[in-house]
Amino acid sequence: MGFLPENVTEDRPDYKLFEDLWELLDGETREGLKKEDLAYALMVIRSTRDPEREIDCDPREDVQGLAKMIIFDQEGNF
Repeated sequence: MGFLPENVTEDRPDYKLFEDLWELLDGETREGLKKEDLAYALMVIRSTRDPEREIDCDPREDVQGLAKMIIFDQEGNF
């Protein structure tokens, strides 16, 4: 997670939240995040949605919260 400032270390309480978001957005597998994807995930957290970025599909039943909103296509697009 090279985008975090140096003062955000594993012993800080917010680190776990950053780590969870990184995992949720598949940052490790995708070798990073697009700023547009991160920005949109933060918009969804704040209850703002962009219909043009959304697709019509059933939510994943095995997950909760923001994870229900995150789907990657075959090319790895958010």
